[in-house]
Amino acid sequence: MRADVSGGTTWGGMAIIEQGLEVAAEPVRSRLPPLLVPRLLDLFERVLIVSAFAFYVAANLASHNPLNSIVAAADAVSVWCVLIRRPAITVSLSPFDWTLAIVGTTGVMLARPGGHALIGPVVTGILGLSGLLIAVAAKLSLNRSFGIGPANRGVKVGGAYAIVRHPMYFGYALVSATYLLLNPTAFNMSIYALAWMCNFGRIAREENWLMRDPAYRAYARAVPFRLIPGVV
Repeated sequence: MRADVSGGTTWGGMAIIEQGLEVAAEPVRSRLPPLLVPRLLDLFERVLIVSAFAFYVAANLASHNPLNSIVAAADAVSVWCVLIRRPAITVSLSPFDWTLAIVGTTGVMLARPGGHALIGPVVTGILGLSGLLIAVAAKLSLNRSFGIGPANRGVKVGGAYAIVRHPMYFGYALVSATYLLLNPTAFNMSIYALAWMCNFGRIAREENWLMRDPAYRAYARAVPFRLIPGVV
């Protein structure tokens, strides 16, 4: 998504935003070549999500439970979107923002099969499929603008984003609930609790940052709800 870049640092046409830190209007003189930091962050993000996804899928395939595999497959679209996305317009260098993004995204991929399912396969199948479809619709709406880290690739107002401002998080929440109902272990509960605290923090931080952009403020007025239409 696109954000106001005033007060940021411009390196070769890319604005670098540091959350909570005022920086000079003149480009910062760095020992690192221009664009190296955002490019390294981009590479790190891609390697991290692909590696986490590979281990996550391997563990769920080994469980021989097709529902686990279907739920895990929801993140395949994330991997694809990360690999084909366009370069960012702006990137946050805030360590706190990146910590929330990394833990919130990869934390759920640490969950593993185990325990005894709390609900039958029909209910979990419907819940998981609903979450999967919502998450996929949101990712396809973003198309090449998807990323796990706090970077801006243009404000998206169509598709799933015409209904709520964060449809992907809602889809993820349904998928996470499905997986936890299928695999209700203490470890998975702890992992999901930590990951979702970070994800709710991500929503707040993203909104704070993006509200600097007049285009996003106009979008927020047109689409007032963040996750569930008419509720929140």
